[in-house]
Amino acid sequence: MSGTSASNFKNDELARVFVTIFDAKHLLHQLLLNIFAKEVEMADCYQTILRGNGLPTKIVSFCFKLHADLGSYEVDPSRIEQHEQIDENRKNLRSLTHDVFQAIIDSASQFPIQLRILFSCLYQVVQQRFPQHPLQITKMHTAATRFAYS
Repeated sequence: MSGTSASNFKNDELARVFVTIFDAKHLLHQLLLNIFAKEVEMADCYQTILRGNGLPTKIVSFCFKLHADLGSYEVDPSRIEQHEQIDENRKNLRSLTHDVFQAIIDSASQFPIQLRILFSCLYQVVQQRFPQHPLQITKMHTAATRFAYS
């Protein structure tokens, strides 16, 4: 296992452990606020948040795996796991996009509360870190909250 692969595996495992424990103790909100705050603090601009393979990104991914049953949707050939098929992931991504759009239209109340909390926490820390971009961040928040809180 290369250094990058080992690091990604460790982050995957850490994310799984953190989310499982904090969710079971009803403290997922606090974990998300803290991890997002650090991610936003380290970001050069708001467009780069959650773009890497670091622990915050892995935590978000695990939250979705745990609460949303999405399957794999990675379509970047350089980031795809060995056991994944890129064509299958493209189908999953298209299906996910359709399902998200349909959920917005039909009823966002079916969206798991833990994921509503995830988007709310992310919005809070991004807004605090990048107050000079209120319009862009508000647009991002409006889209997320329409989906998450309707």
